[in-house]
Amino acid sequence: MSHYTDQDRVIAFAGIYQAASLVHQLATQGQADTSALTATLNSLFVENPPNTLSVFTDMDGIKLGLRALRIQMGNPEALGEKRNMQITQYVIGMIVLETNLKKDKETEETLFRRLATPQAQSKHFGLLHDNTAAGLALIYSETLSRMRPKILVQGAHGHLTQPLVANRIRACLLAGVRAARLWRQTGGSRWQLLFTRGRYLEAIDQTLAQHREQDRQDIH
Repeated sequence: MSHYTDQDRVIAFAGIYQAASLVHQLATQGQADTSALTATLNSLFVENPPNTLSVFTDMDGIKLGLRALRIQMGNPEALGEKRNMQITQYVIGMIVLETNLKKDKETEETLFRRLATPQAQSKHFGLLHDNTAAGLALIYSETLSRMRPKILVQGAHGHLTQPLVANRIRACLLAGVRAARLWRQTGGSRWQLLFTRGRYLEAIDQTLAQHREQDRQDIH
C-alpha cells in the first residue's frame, strides 16, 4: 500500500475504536461481538495487505468500529446514542502507546517477532481459542504493559478476574496498538483530527453507506 485516502484513514482509525469497544464490552459484559473480535484479533497476523480494509477482512469485520467512531465524532443524540468516554480514553492510550513503541526499537522488534507463536496457535486451535488469547495476552503483558502510559481497564470485577476475559482484553489492547500503527502509516495524526474532523465524518458516512449498500446487494 502506498497511496492513502481519507477512507483508508477512517478504516484504520475505526480499527482502534473497534479494539477499544471490544475491551469495554469484555470488561463490562464478560463477552464481545464475535465477528468484530475475530476480525480485530486476526488483524494482528495480516502481513502486506493489498489495501487498508483487508486488514480487517471486509466491511463486516470493521462495522463495530465504524459505528463507534461515528458516535464518538459526530452527533450521538441524533443517532439515539451517547458518547462513551471510557472507550475514547482507551483509544487515546493505544495511540500514545504506539507512538512510544515506535521509539523503543528493541521492544518493537520483540513484539513483532513473538507474534509468530500465537499465529501458529490460531492455526492449530482457532483464533478465539483460550490458548491463542493467552499467547497474545502474554506478548502484551511482557511488552506494551511495561510501557507508559499504562492503560487501566475499568469494568466488573467478576469479568476482569476471569482468565479468558482478561486475556482477550489484553489481546484487544495489542490489536488496538496495531491499528494505531496502521492509522499512522495511512497518514493519520492527532493534529489532523483537530483540523479535518469534517472530512473524517464525511468519509465515515460514505464508508457506512457503502456497507449498507453491500448488505442490500447480499440480500438480493
